[in-house]
Amino acid sequence: MTSEIDLTTRVRRYSDLPWRRIENEIFIITPDDGGLHNLNEVGARVWELLAGSRDVAGIVDQLLGEYEVERERLSADILGLLAKMRRADLIEVL
Repeated sequence: MTSEIDLTTRVRRYSDLPWRRIENEIFIITPDDGGLHNLNEVGARVWELLAGSRDVAGIVDQLLGEYEVERERLSADILGLLAKMRRADLIEVL
């Protein structure tokens, strides 16, 4: 995990992690450490978009069509979320 995630980075979620949607949130279990991670509504949408390999810019573009937010703010928020998800071993960089 030495490289930074930027808008050109391709990422995807680890498909073998157990998870469940409860209302507008998603809860993910990391069996190796027994961790339980929860994502709010926007984080849950990002998780859904990470089912396949995508670059971060594609995720941002998709979300811009779904939420009323400025591109710069959304890009920064998504990059921050993906960095946290990577540290928690929820996603992989391709």
